[in-house]
Amino acid sequence: MQIDLKIRRAEPEDAAAVAACVRTAYEMYLDRMDTPPGPMLQD
Repeated sequence: MQIDLKIRRAEPEDAAAVAACVRTAYEMYLDRMDTPPGPMLQD
């Protein structure tokens, strides 16, 4: 089975999906942290 993936630069319309991905990745750690990690604060 071959998967055809293309890597591209994110565009402004991708911002909500990227933010959701980062939020999901870090949500289990947020209760233990004083401040959100850098990737959650970056634009």
